[in-house]
Amino acid sequence: GSDFEVIRDSVSSIDISPYLGYKMTNKWHLKISHIWRFNASINSRGLEFRYSKIRGWNSSLNYNFYKGFIAVIGYETRTFLFLSDDNADERRRSGYIIAGIRKKYKIFSRIYGDGQVLYNFNVLDNQLNRSMIRLRIGLYLDFKAKKKR
Repeated sequence: GSDFEVIRDSVSSIDISPYLGYKMTNKWHLKISHIWRFNASINSRGLEFRYSKIRGWNSSLNYNFYKGFIAVIGYETRTFLFLSDDNADERRRSGYIIAGIRKKYKIFSRIYGDGQVLYNFNVLDNQLNRSMIRLRIGLYLDFKAKKKR
């Protein structure tokens, strides 16, 4: 599957994070993903996306508690590659804990989507993700979904 998140800061960005998930039981599943951030701008040629130097890893434990509503707790990292004052490449890392709720919905056959509202617990210590509330949408294939007969 893949999650998409639009980030509004001094520059508009979108995070794209393809992920792999493993359904442990009907209630519990794990997700791990890698994100790439793209900056978006509107100019005379239309909407333009450029790869930024921010990337990272997401991992989460998910619990399906009521009719497609899923509790989420996870840990995410972001790494920013930049040039320091002496023109050497440096990496700045930040990690943070998130928790929230996802709502799963069926699109077609084994194709699903979800909307996510997440809380960033490390917002004050985090230079690369300053938003306290995170909103995401996702699309994915569920290979373990059972067909009704």
